[in-house]
Amino acid sequence: MSALTLSPETCLGPASSPPHFTDTETTVRVAGQRLVFAPCSCLHAKQGSHFQAGGTPYGIALVAVCPKAKLVAFAEREVDATVHVWGIGSMSRLASLTAAGKHLEVLALAFCRDGSRVAAVGGAPGLELSVWQWSTRKLLVTLPLAVPCADLSFDPRSASSLCALAGAKLQVCAVKQTYEHFTASATELSPADEVGTGGVWACHAWGAASELYAGTDTGAVTCSSTDAGGMSQRLVLASGSAVAGLVADARLLLVASRDGVLTWYSVATAEALYEVRVEGAIASVAVSPDYLKILATTASGDAHLVTMLTAELPETALEPEEVGAFLAVEKVPADPLPLPSPSTVASHPSIGPNPRPHCSTPVPVPRLPRPKSFPTLPLHAPPLHPVRRTRTPHPVRTPNRPSCRRHRSTRVPLRPPPSFRPSRNAASCPRKPSLSPWETMESSDARAADL
Repeated sequence: MSALTLSPETCLGPASSPPHFTDTETTVRVAGQRLVFAPCSCLHAKQGSHFQAGGTPYGIALVAVCPKAKLVAFAEREVDATVHVWGIGSMSRLASLTAAGKHLEVLALAFCRDGSRVAAVGGAPGLELSVWQWSTRKLLVTLPLAVPCADLSFDPRSASSLCALAGAKLQVCAVKQTYEHFTASATELSPADEVGTGGVWACHAWGAASELYAGTDTGAVTCSSTDAGGMSQRLVLASGSAVAGLVADARLLLVASRDGVLTWYSVATAEALYEVRVEGAIASVAVSPDYLKILATTASGDAHLVTMLTAELPETALEPEEVGAFLAVEKVPADPLPLPSPSTVASHPSIGPNPRPHCSTPVPVPRLPRPKSFPTLPLHAPPLHPVRRTRTPHPVRTPNRPSCRRHRSTRVPLRPPPSFRPSRNAASCPRKPSLSPWETMESSDARAADL
């Protein structure tokens, strides 16, 4: 007899979104109808993982995390899409946010850095961006969008700047406040051919100075910043494979390619410094709040954890054999609990010793004897208890209803007037002693014999 260990994705459904860091050691991801909180070093570990179920049986669509405020927001797959904000420490619901219009789904979800605002992009029938002040449940502003959004993020330095990424369009949205009135405007950035990008947008990341880095499926990375004339866009670098993820800070820019290569570039010179390689095609990249761990997930569902061994990485080029002193790459095990052998399962303390250790086949379980059938009664069996014969009183005619044959079957006897009602005093109106069923039958047979 062998035991089978199933992962959360097998029991609850496949993961519909990549994992996100809630702190430096814990991640959260969607698995069917639940949120799975697990260590980043072992996403499928049984020890240290816990689940949080949603409120509808249709499953959870998206999840967003604010590590600084210890908040998590998720949207479920329901007709009237609603965004729920929960506290990570207490795992209690703090707010439920609904957009002004009716949306069948939520396409993108994001927190600002301090966790005061939540933004979501609603799907059909009307595509629009909604921004809430979730603590007061107030909808600040809505902005219609032209195409469905695939990713959404706030500027880490400002809660009034957002980036909505679609395949063919990249929109930078600005939220402005005039007294108590909020307005929103969008500036569209397209991968123009004059900067050598082409293709469609694949990912984006905010820099330390509020600059916006964006990558395309052709391997180009652009940088957009705001100046006196508006938004300006320039080509930073061009790699040989499609860009799957970006991580930027003040000194270095990490570019994750679909071919499984993670390359660190210098922000000042755009020079390739060093790289590491993982197995499989990279689909997404998540970074920890302290920027010391990077979790890269592949298209096949595998995950690889890249850990920085030093607080700061060098800004000079390194040889391939020198990279191991600064970066460590390990594959996150998909199933940390291997399938035990039949003898191990049989000798488990909760099961007992194996009665036949030399044989791997399970011990047959003896069947219980079949219970005897109960005797059946004949079809025309006499009743177990005698039935008391009672005469149904004739219905009293009502003066308000016509005495016709059509209404005769629906008449209901009226209550007698108060003067004819029996008194409740037992002494003034004694009751006749009740007869037993056998005496009633004997009296009926005696009357029939006299006749």
